[in-house]
Amino acid sequence: MNDDHSFWQKMEITKLAEDAKEICEGKLSLKECFNCLQSFGNNKSPGNDCLTAEFYKTFWNSVGWLLVDSLNCAYDCGELSNTQKQAIITLIEKKGKDKQNICNWRLISLINVDAKIGAKAIARH
Repeated sequence: MNDDHSFWQKMEITKLAEDAKEICEGKLSLKECFNCLQSFGNNKSPGNDCLTAEFYKTFWNSVGWLLVDSLNCAYDCGELSNTQKQAIITLIEKKGKDKQNICNWRLISLINVDAKIGAKAIARH
């Protein structure tokens, strides 16, 4: 029987230096979240909260600071809110393929835009 633990024990996984960790960690700013939002395309399906990228772009001056505060609160608490952790998983057809064959469908996850903004801002850190 294969022991998964021995595989991981043999791996040499390098760790980030402390200065590199600090670059990756930390709270998000209003500006970096806004810049991430600007990179999102329009006319995309929203997550289960039904708030689109267009909504955030239109009302950023009113709600942007609330979003950034909620993401930074999640950083402090170590956990996103329930809705920021949710996604809708659905099937979409592959164009030009027989719809009756299950292999011609693919799964997608519709994640709420607020979580996408946070994830992209963190990735850009």
